[in-house]
Amino acid sequence: MAGQRFFACERADDVLVVSPLEDVGAADQDAVQADVAQLLSMLADADARHVVFDFYSVSYFGSAMLEAILAVWREVRSRGGRLAVCNLSDTERELLATVKFDSIWPIGATREEAMALVQRRKSR
Repeated sequence: MAGQRFFACERADDVLVVSPLEDVGAADQDAVQADVAQLLSMLADADARHVVFDFYSVSYFGSAMLEAILAVWREVRSRGGRLAVCNLSDTERELLATVKFDSIWPIGATREEAMALVQRRKSR
């Protein structure tokens, strides 16, 4: 995706895989918002129904990343899709549990597991 600074994106079947490249907590919020807007635009233009956030390249994220995931999740959910996360560090997993997002976003140990979670027929 042209112009993306914080996220790498790729399609796999009906899933858009989003890989954060760095923690956006210390980043310029306007730049983060622009990247999130591009993600939302990509979802609207693509045939992707589901999203997997793959955190293989970052070991920590803060509230700005949670806001980005929430924005994408709202769009995905409004279109009948699902969102999952994977490759979380212990710190990231603990953060999701603390804010109770682990109860709305399934967590996969691997990308393959997360993709299987979103492609299940049963909605969350």
